[in-house]
Amino acid sequence: MRKLKSVMLAVCMLVFFSVPVLADTGPKQKVYDQASLFTQEESDSLQEYAEKLTKENDAAFVIVTTDQNDEVSAQEYADSFLLEDYYGQTPEDSNYGKADGMLFLIDMDTRNYVLSTVGSVYDAMGQEEVDSLLDDAFDNIKAGNYYDASYQALTDAADCLQSDQAAGVWLPIVIGLVGAILITVIVLLVLTNASKKSKLATEAGAYLLDDSIHITGKQEVMTGSHTTVTPIPKDNDGGGGGGGSHTSGGGATMGGGSRSF
Repeated sequence: MRKLKSVMLAVCMLVFFSVPVLADTGPKQKVYDQASLFTQEESDSLQEYAEKLTKENDAAFVIVTTDQNDEVSAQEYADSFLLEDYYGQTPEDSNYGKADGMLFLIDMDTRNYVLSTVGSVYDAMGQEEVDSLLDDAFDNIKAGNYYDASYQALTDAADCLQSDQAAGVWLPIVIGLVGAILITVIVLLVLTNASKKSKLATEAGAYLLDDSIHITGKQEVMTGSHTTVTPIPKDNDGGGGGGGSHTSGGGATMGGGSRSF
């Protein structure tokens, strides 16, 4: 009976620790159309799509529009909204900036549109990816197609995050396979080379006449020595960050960028 309880306890612990820990993806609402740029149908469509992407990628996907921002830059507004209004964090919190997500802002007051990223989305989007997302949105924003621009921004960010996550899964596997293949090839080459050089061993005495060689002395003369020192350069390569890396008003490291229209 005691053994059965131990087995059941071990199974329960295994199940408990094998359950993945999901990231906090914030409240259910993902679309905040404060400037009334979307029809109700468009707002519902963006909400449904953002919810879907949030669930699939374990990171928040948020759309915000505003026509009242006369205090801070559009980038500061987006950063603050994502961390403080959406996630409910404050700069005094120990977890400030510890979140995963993106926010796409259309600021009608400053006439800017903005991408703000944090956590896993920040890591997944370099400067090239950020610029590409902002470029994709420009024509639609300029033409007043705010729904299309927002939908495309969600798609671009999700594609970057999924590609980064896929690379993180497959890269160690590929490296392991390549390493195993290289080791196998090296071992085979060494064994093949050794077999070619192998010869039947013969005692040296078989080729000598008895009492034909007398060694009376040995002298070694060193004519000189030479030592070569080659300095090893230090590795100064640093790790990369997200595109448009900057510090938010509250002190969190975030990514993204903005364009005027």
